[in-house]
Amino acid sequence: MLMPNDILNEVRAVLAGLPAGKAPHNHHWVNAYTILARLPPAVRQQLFHERGAPGAGSGNHYSAASFVATACENLSKLGEVEVDFMVPDNATYTIDGHVFQAGYQLCGIYQRK
Repeated sequence: MLMPNDILNEVRAVLAGLPAGKAPHNHHWVNAYTILARLPPAVRQQLFHERGAPGAGSGNHYSAASFVATACENLSKLGEVEVDFMVPDNATYTIDGHVFQAGYQLCGIYQRK
């Protein structure tokens, strides 16, 4: 079973691969759903298998998206990622053709430093 530290390099790669802003120092904010959708397919599928689908109504307290959020928090502790929060207000995310609605009233957002 994967642990959050097992996917740190994959999360780093997703954050490094985000589109650049107009200035080279700009780093965009993303949430765990966006990162989960951009992980390598084998890793993403393993997370869905081990942790379950994310989002409202899934019945999974610590889902694949929560797992990714923990990995981001670990990168924050290493000084590599900045963490903030947003209110998703019924936001939906499409991952592998499936639509998920944000499951909590507050959503972590992440950017690399």
